Amino acid sequence: MNITEFHNTDGICRRRILLQKKTLSENLQRVIVELEDVQHGFRLQLDHDGRSICAIEGQPLRIPYTTCPQAAIQLTQLIGAALNADAVRSQSAPRDNCTHLYDMMLLAIEHTQRNEQQWQYDVVVPNEFGDYPWVEVYANQHLVHRWQIKRGEHFGDGIYFPEDLRGKPLFKGFYAWAKGHFNAEQLEAALVLQKGFLISPARNIDYDYSPGRLAGVDSSNTGTCYTYDPVRVDNAVLMEGTIRDFTNEEENLLKFL
Repeated sequence: MNITEFHNTDGICRRRILLQKKTLSENLQRVIVELEDVQHGFRLQLDHDGRSICAIEGQPLRIPYTTCPQAAIQLTQLIGAALNADAVRSQSAPRDNCTHLYDMMLLAIEHTQRNEQQWQYDVVVPNEFGDYPWVEVYANQHLVHRWQIKRGEHFGDGIYFPEDLRGKPLFKGFYAWAKGHFNAEQLEAALVLQKGFLISPARNIDYDYSPGRLAGVDSSNTGTCYTYDPVRVDNAVLMEGTIRDFTNEEENLLKFL
């Protein structure tokens, strides 16, 4: 059973991520991360003592496949790890996890180092079928990056503008060049924008016309995340009614309606 694609040329794919700090006790702090976009709704809590991860819980609230909730258990393997994003990256495999929960966990770790109690990202990807769409990411309502993308057959060929980033890839190799180009705050925003752009094609797939479809149909995605792991991809069933259009309802982001 194939996914039905349609040319929905109007609208905007939006993604919002909110990070908040909470004091649990004299020696224990919590970071709460919420994420919502066209296809996903997640909440994550990370508790720490300032040195290491003491507890971590992922809550899948709106998900594409039946296997996605099980991915949250993977994160508990990082309890006890140092409160350092680079260290966590080195000792864990992103593809063994839910991509979105894993990224939220890294954002939570980085947020522990901020002075601000709250931090919000907004990604805007206009649903254009032209070859050079513009994409944006805002931090606390301030524009951080605005890129023009040269679309290719798979997740775009790369960045076209600004000129100093022309030709940089948006898929494989993205983190390597971005880490060497941006300062820490700009890098985090760039990673948020990249992931928001990669999920944006979901607005052009009519999932409700493919009930019961198995993830294994998308053979090109095999091995990319927890659900698409070869051991479970043929048992992952597409869920119905999970798509939301926030084009004109930005205020509903993170309400998880």
